[in-house]
Amino acid sequence: MTQLPSDEMAIIAGFRTMTDAEKTVDDLKQVGILDYRIDRVSMFNTEEFEKELHNPITGKFPGLANATFDVEIDRDSSVLASANPSASGMSDGNDENVGMDVVLTVVVGKEKFDQAEKIVRKNGGSF
Repeated sequence: MTQLPSDEMAIIAGFRTMTDAEKTVDDLKQVGILDYRIDRVSMFNTEEFEKELHNPITGKFPGLANATFDVEIDRDSSVLASANPSASGMSDGNDENVGMDVVLTVVVGKEKFDQAEKIVRKNGGSF
């Protein structure tokens, strides 16, 4: 486990879109950040990208997850993955945390932490 030096702090925030997280990084770079990383998290394997385009109109389309996760998975796995709110956007009606599958991790100096936190919140980040 790596520990930050005493004069540095980390911010870990969730975003709905990769674009929002990238915009936040651009804004934070103007303040002065030491390091950052953007990741997408999912309970399903989304590492292997499509090798073949699927057209839902032709019927050669295994399921919703193939399009929303941009992966090639078999029909049975696709049906299961499509039931997840990350794929369908449907859940219990509380949209507060639905789709928060982009994680931004930022390291800043302690003196810039409050300013960086405000920028993250302004851009839609959730702690």
